Amino acid sequence: AAFGVVVAGFLFGLTSVQAGPGLSLRSRAASAAVFSTLLGLGVAWLVQPVFGALPAPFLVTASVVGLLALAVGATTAAAHRAVGPLGVLTAAVVLLVFGNATSTGILPAQYLPAWLEPLAQVLPVGVAVRALRGAAYFADDGLAPGLLVLTAWVVAAAGLFTGVTRLQRRGARATSGAAVAS
Repeated sequence: AAFGVVVAGFLFGLTSVQAGPGLSLRSRAASAAVFSTLLGLGVAWLVQPVFGALPAPFLVTASVVGLLALAVGATTAAAHRAVGPLGVLTAAVVLLVFGNATSTGILPAQYLPAWLEPLAQVLPVGVAVRALRGAAYFADDGLAPGLLVLTAWVVAAAGLFTGVTRLQRRGARATSGAAVAS
């Protein structure tokens, strides 16, 4: 489920920038919140009542999965807004390739190559997997740090996206104002 959530978040972040270039920041934030909430609830419903695969509380599962989707989507959108196609490529490599390779969903971080092991503690998917595992089996061990790290990803990405958007809009106004003055 984690890989599917990461792919969905990545695609949401990518398409939200491409499909709605003129959307306000408020509209973007609202659509991201709706997307991540629905995805979190849907995945929690599938892995708990439908498949019985995760004995963590439903709302905890939905919250962690929703934050994972939001973190990946917001980071992808911010990278795309900041540096264009290179940002999308970077987000794909970091979030999809390295993120899933270091997710610890199948093997613990200790089995990763030494240079990859630290990424399991900071990339969204590894943090989310550990938080869910802790909520399900280990008296919430890793849940609070996981929520903090995922929230930090969301806040940092939202800040970058907002800052770059405002700079681009100022630049566009200055350019159009200079063209009118000429």
